[in-house]
Order: sequence, then structure tokens, then C-alpha cells
Amino acid sequence: MKTLTSAVPDVLIHVDEAESAGGSGRALRDACRRGHLVRVRRGSYCLREVWDALEPGERHILTIRATIRRVRGEFLVAGTSAAAIWGLPYAARDRSDVSLLVPYPGGGSSEPGVRRSCVSFDRAERFDVDGIPVTGLARTVLDHARTTSFGRGVAIADRVQWRRDPDAIRLEELWAELDRAAFARGSAALARVLAFSTSLSDSVGESEGRAAIHALGFETPQLQRGWQDDEGGMESDYYWESVDVAGEFDGKVKYTRDEYTGGDPSAVVWREKRREDRLRRLVSGVLRLVTDEVRNPLLLARILSDAGIPRGRLSLEGRRFVTTEPRARGSRAS
Repeated sequence: MKTLTSAVPDVLIHVDEAESAGGSGRALRDACRRGHLVRVRRGSYCLREVWDALEPGERHILTIRATIRRVRGEFLVAGTSAAAIWGLPYAARDRSDVSLLVPYPGGGSSEPGVRRSCVSFDRAERFDVDGIPVTGLARTVLDHARTTSFGRGVAIADRVQWRRDPDAIRLEELWAELDRAAFARGSAALARVLAFSTSLSDSVGESEGRAAIHALGFETPQLQRGWQDDEGGMESDYYWESVDVAGEFDGKVKYTRDEYTGGDPSAVVWREKRREDRLRRLVSGVLRLVTDEVRNPLLLARILSDAGIPRGRLSLEGRRFVTTEPRARGSRAS
């Protein structure tokens, strides 16, 4: 995966470096009080206009850089902070606590804004990403997923396996890392996440939705089912073959970000309507889900029941398998 650090140059201004060059730490603090600088961590500042132009994840990268300058002893950036470096979903943002993996509890003097862990430090591979010592991608996925819900863990594991990412890692690598880490706690939960993960999910929302459907006991849908009509080919996010219902997940970014809208959200709405009309001619029903529905179990259960999605699922706990790619399905008229 392409790391986020490559897009965030080290633009920090450090008091000790300024004073070594003949400058004044007091002048930096005064500039911060006047609003010209932002205090990122004690002794480290950033120009206000630069900070304001950064995304929350990019700001956390600068927070990591400012923090590790003051850390003594052996450490790796880990957990949600490593997730920010690797560009994973639900990573730390802005000036959240920086997560470090250290050889023993405490790992040095305690400091506000730093969260230390020593879990399986000796089994973690070290990677240097743009000068930052960080846990490897597979270990980062496991550490990150251990601290969140099943649905979010699935979304994290799905993302690193995504079939459209040329740098995707294989499920077998995640299983091998789980064996290597040998966590004293949390391994069973991580096994459930990995067993349910797939390379087929095209968005974090789709992954969360699939996990929520599974957790409620409904039949887990097929992903990215291929369809063909007179206008060409397309895929549905979900498909329940037992009831011939297709499902689509609608994330907010599809309608709000210029990279998707091209500056015209109404055009996206129209394209989605045309696509749904095409799907409805090929299946018995089309179900649309949004984030708020996926994260509301009672509402999601009612929506699925109303659409006729059956209850009952195969238990995946403890199983190891590789999800296979789906075969494209032709039109119902063929």
C-alpha cells in the first residue's frame, strides 16, 4: 500500500533547532500565541496555513514526527498511529495520542499524548517508512483490528487485501502474522475477523455493511456479482441468490467529493438511478443501504427483513479460507 507519509513532508519547526541556529524559542511561542504557528507537541510547531491545509490523518503524521523526536530507547510506531502511516481506515487523526510498541511496560518516562504497549514487541517486524520506525502492514492490521469492533476490523482486513490495489497483501500473510504474534488475548476475535475478510469489498462502508448483516444473523451476500444487459456490464455490491435480491451501499463521499462528482453531485444521483433501474430489470428486488442504517442494528434488521433476506448463516469461527472471485452472471433474459 502507498503510505501516507510520502504525501506529508516534514515541515515542523523545532525549538531546539531554531535556538541552535541563533533563533529564539520565545519568538516561536509568541508566534503561536498570535496564531501564526500551531503547537503540534511540546517544542514543535507548524505554520498555521500549512497545518490548516492538511487532512486529519496527515496532521497525525506530523504529530508522530514531533513526538518520536523526544522518545528515548527502542520503539516502533504502532496501533492506530501505524494505521495512519499505512493509510488504513479508522486510523488516528490530528493530535490523537501517538501509539508506540516498546520492549517493556512504560518504555521510558510517561508523557501526555503517548500510548505505550509492549504486546509481542519481540515478534514484530520493523519497517522504516520515510524515517519513521513502524510495525509492518500485516502486524499493524492485527494491532489496529484488536482495538475495535468486528465490523471495523473486517473493513481494515478487507482494505489491505483489496483486489484493485497492486500492493495488496494476501490473506495467508495475515494468518501467518497472527501465528507469529501469538497474542495472549484477542487471537480468537482476530481469527473471526480474518476468516470473514475478503479481497472483494470495494469500500469501507461495504465491509461494515457485510459484517453488520452477518452479525445480525442474516444470510451473508455474495459480493461484486457481475451483470450484463444491453447497455453493458456492471456489478452489484451485494447479491442474495436465494431471494434474487441485489444490494447497493451508498457512502456519503460518492455524492460529496469532487473526485467522484466532478463538481456536479446531481450527475452522480442520476447515474445511480439509471444503474438501479438497470439492476431492477435483472433481479426481483434492489436493496439500498447507507452508513446510518448499517450502524443501527434494529433499523438494519427491519430493512433486511422487509426485503425478504433470510436468516441463518454458516459459522466461520476459527476457519481459514481464501475467498474466491465471483463469476459474472448474464442477464435474466439470456
